[in-house]
Amino acid sequence: MKTSYALGIGITVALAITLAVAGLSAMNSPSPTTSAPAGAASGTASTSQGVGSSASQRVGAGQSSASSAPSTSGGATSSQRQSGDGDFAMMATDPPIAASGVSSATVTYDGLAVHSAGSSSASGWTEIDAIGTIDLMSSVNVSQTIASTQVQSGTYNMVAMNVTSGTVVYKGQTYTAAIASGDVQVDLNSNVQVNSSNSSAAIIDLRTFIINAGNTSNPQFVVSTSAKATSIPSGYVTAASLQVGSTSSLNGQAWWTTFQARSTTNVTITSATLTAGSLSLQLGNSGNASGDVQTVVVTPVSASTTANASLPATLSGSAVFTVSGIGSAQESSTLQGAILLNSTGTVIDTGSTTNVDFTGTISLSFDSGAIQVSGVVPGQTYLITVMGANTFANAVVVAQ
Repeated sequence: MKTSYALGIGITVALAITLAVAGLSAMNSPSPTTSAPAGAASGTASTSQGVGSSASQRVGAGQSSASSAPSTSGGATSSQRQSGDGDFAMMATDPPIAASGVSSATVTYDGLAVHSAGSSSASGWTEIDAIGTIDLMSSVNVSQTIASTQVQSGTYNMVAMNVTSGTVVYKGQTYTAAIASGDVQVDLNSNVQVNSSNSSAAIIDLRTFIINAGNTSNPQFVVSTSAKATSIPSGYVTAASLQVGSTSSLNGQAWWTTFQARSTTNVTITSATLTAGSLSLQLGNSGNASGDVQTVVVTPVSASTTANASLPATLSGSAVFTVSGIGSAQESSTLQGAILLNSTGTVIDTGSTTNVDFTGTISLSFDSGAIQVSGVVPGQTYLITVMGANTFANAVVVAQ
């Protein structure tokens, strides 16, 4: 086998995404825009670490809710402090995995909430009235305060937020992105203790894929989001942390380094064989958290498609496979069946390996409904991309 590998990158994402048909409506007629995104509907899936209820369901479950008051900091509104017992801030960070050619991306959020430890998943939520935007490309190792309020003293074990819309700058043009999975609910790696003596905070470590399901002349972007989360030690929560819109560097902070180490996968493609009628991958995970393989993409390498930390510039002309729980792959030509990572997936435990196999004619035909069929050519170079919960890896392979 003549194979060359470049970059197998593992990320921590707890990613179990279900398609929201309404959220993809923006993809049917994408067009450049210079204004803020207008109403790409959010999805209703939760991450694998969270609860399966949507933001609207949380509101209807009898939870407490803080009253709101506008804030001029950071372009967001946040809850007005009232009679709660402890100051609490919600922060977020997001190093995205983006299609090549994407230079900037922002998402709009609302539906923030924290969950009381010991309560059922259908109750115990305290809603935090806050809306705002996050610049994804500038949030690598930087946290942004997205809400600040007072909540009742106690222990909180989950956080939630809803990503409602997004915009993507691609080759100098701005496009509205469809939101494939926006309702993020996730367990805290360490619980938040809220009391009147110290300010408390939690951080949502968003893990976002920005995928171009169209082509270079008619891009159609999809944003899929999930998260890990943890409390922030009280010694790192400052007065500035309680100001909505404020940012803080995470570099060199011991608690952040520990959290990342404990929640990170390192999935790599250790071997790969590609022919016109088969695909065989062996994947290894040397990280400290398990991951899922849900989607495999095979893309011909060209001047605009290289093996780097980004996804291919587009999936036009690619072969896209969904992966089952037994490691077998099935080729798909639909957005719902593949790009949104909604297949069962194959789990890769830490320190283990797994195989993903496909046998059958491979058609490089994914083009959002356009008819474009070609096959794998022996001797040609292809980029293989693996995606899923806690998982991103790629390798360059020469077809046999």
